[in-house]
Amino acid sequence: MSHNLRVRARQVLDDLGQIVGGQVRAQALRHTSWGADHARTDWAGQARSAVAGIHPPSMELELREVVELSPTTRSLRFARRDGRLPPFRAGQHVSLAVEIDGIRSSRPYSISSVPGEPLLELTLRDDPSGFVAPWLFRVQPGWRTRSSGPTGTFHHEPLRDSDALVFVAGGTGITPFMAMLRELEILGWPRKATLIFGNRSPDDVPFAAELRRMARGNPAFRVVFVYSDAPAAKRVRKGFIDGAVIRGVVPALDSATFFLCGPEPMLALVRGELAALGVPRRRVRSEDFGPPARITEQPGWPADLSPESLFELCVVGGERYPARAGEPLLVAMERAGLAPASTCRTGACGDCRVKLVSGRVFVPEGTAVRQSDREHGYVHACMAWPLEDCTIDAVR
Repeated sequence: MSHNLRVRARQVLDDLGQIVGGQVRAQALRHTSWGADHARTDWAGQARSAVAGIHPPSMELELREVVELSPTTRSLRFARRDGRLPPFRAGQHVSLAVEIDGIRSSRPYSISSVPGEPLLELTLRDDPSGFVAPWLFRVQPGWRTRSSGPTGTFHHEPLRDSDALVFVAGGTGITPFMAMLRELEILGWPRKATLIFGNRSPDDVPFAAELRRMARGNPAFRVVFVYSDAPAAKRVRKGFIDGAVIRGVVPALDSATFFLCGPEPMLALVRGELAALGVPRRRVRSEDFGPPARITEQPGWPADLSPESLFELCVVGGERYPARAGEPLLVAMERAGLAPASTCRTGACGDCRVKLVSGRVFVPEGTAVRQSDREHGYVHACMAWPLEDCTIDAVR
């Protein structure tokens, strides 16, 4: 076991020992009898406190470092101010809170650092047309904010997944895979990994140097770069990540588990290509970036409805607010200053769940809404677009 791994293992064990064992032992020492003192002991509260230490609902963060990765990408490295960083699984994410011009919002960002490190690294790409990304690109060390605790199911699970891992990334979809690959390197590559990494140009590839270093002389790891807009003179692999690329890179398709992360068009293409290659759905796991960028192109969107159409959103017990057809209900609520709870913004976690009292909304195919919620009129505000005036009950 390497020195770094031993140090990180001790940090995690220390965290667990202090959070769980330390609290329980302290209580036991203070109560030497099982009489009245025991009756007054809030054991349920102690258990809740222990769980909150391992899985905190929120964290207070301070930006310590900004690392430029490419012309359009950077990593933000945060220290936690209200305790140690909790244990997490490589591939998980946090939801970062921001307040811009009086509007409170949040965005999920995959963690690119390794569990056990002192700083939490989040990697993002600038998007001039976006709302949060351009603002985050201007923040400087010293900025303080809050985030959710680490969450998400996009990680390798030995009891479920094979040991032959194929990561398919597009752009900053590389972020969760950097955490996984860095962890594999620390562990001495206990399983083989292949990364197919798609970008527009060879001049704008985050983590390119680190990935090439990892792969150099390493039979357990292979990285293949694919570029959609590379100049003709460049001697690189051009095009998209299609079935031909996948079959050429991964000859043993029947023994691999595929992890996909990237923009929606890339995910749709790769899922279809893997299905055509005969890869079972149970061996394909994916992480979405967020809601569809062009909702009007989704199957089932009313052809005669403009995304600029404006409706009214009424919140039970509140006022009426404008809601644009081309934006999810969650965005309309944030613009109104309501600051609803949200974590994933992809319809997976259900934190933004609201009851649709009246009106109609558009929910894209494949959105993860429980059948009982559908039957009783609940929707995920991050994945529901108004089709007319709506009334919702945000009390959960």
